[in-house]
Amino acid sequence: MAIYRIEVPSGQTAITAATLNDGCTIENFHTEDEEGFRDIVSQGHFSFTGTQIKMTASTNPSDAVRDGYMRLTYTINGNNCDNTIHLVQAAGKSGFKVNVTVPNGKTSAYVSLYDANDTFLCGITRYQGGTIGAVYNWTAQGTVAKVTVTENGSNCKYLTINGKVGNTLLAKHQLNNGSTITRLDLNTTFNTSDYNDGNAILYLTFADS
Repeated sequence: MAIYRIEVPSGQTAITAATLNDGCTIENFHTEDEEGFRDIVSQGHFSFTGTQIKMTASTNPSDAVRDGYMRLTYTINGNNCDNTIHLVQAAGKSGFKVNVTVPNGKTSAYVSLYDANDTFLCGITRYQGGTIGAVYNWTAQGTVAKVTVTENGSNCKYLTINGKVGNTLLAKHQLNNGSTITRLDLNTTFNTSDYNDGNAILYLTFADS
C-alpha cells in the first residue's frame, strides 16, 4: 500500500488528488476515511469522476496543523489497488480585521454581510467617530455578495467598502437615514476564505460628503 501525502494551505482549497488514465478500466472504487480527514474534507466535497479524484479542503479555523487519511481501494484492468491519501493542512487563524472610518462626532451604522442567497455571514457593529480596528469571525463560509446597512442613527450619508488589496468592493453609495435599511449588492464579491487568516482587513468608510 502506497501513501500519498498532499499538503494544502489553510484556506479553502480545491484539489485534484489523482488523474487516472482514461484508457484503463476502473472498477469497485471504494473509500474509507477517518475523522481527521472528514474534518478537512466535509461530506459532499469528495468525488471520483471515473478518471479524477477531486476534493475541496475546508478552511482550517485553528492555529494548529491538522491532517487526516483516506484509504482508496479499486480494481484497475483486473488488478487490485490499495492506496492512501494523507492530507496535511497548514495552520490557520480564524477571523479578519475591520477598519472603520467614521466622521468625527458621529457613529457608524450597523453593517451585515450576506451571500447571494441571503445567508448571513457576519455583522459589523457600530463605532464612534475616528478610525477603529476590530477583529471579527465569520458565522458561515461563502461568497460575500450583499450588504445591509441599518441603525444609521447619526445619519451618515455614504458608505464605501474596500478590500485587503485596495480593490473597491462597494463603490461610494448613499445610505438611508435612521433605522431604515439600505440593501446593496457589492460591486465586487469576495470569498470569506480570503479573509480568514486573522490578518486580512476590510475597510469601511462612512462619510458625509
